[in-house]
Amino acid sequence: MSFSLTSTLNTVLVSDVDAASVVVFEALNRLVDIIVFNDMGVPADRLKSETADMICAYLFHQ
Repeated sequence: MSFSLTSTLNTVLVSDVDAASVVVFEALNRLVDIIVFNDMGVPADRLKSETADMICAYLFHQ
């Protein structure tokens, strides 16, 4: 079953809302760990920007 959640700007298109919410939460949780506790050699602003782009692509298929 596929769900479509409507927001004011876009429509979220995922096949499993529960799984998608876990994926997004865990991705952001890990990103915070990387920025705060590890030096990955990539500046935090670039990590944040790329993560935002990836999550938008995942949720909104853009």
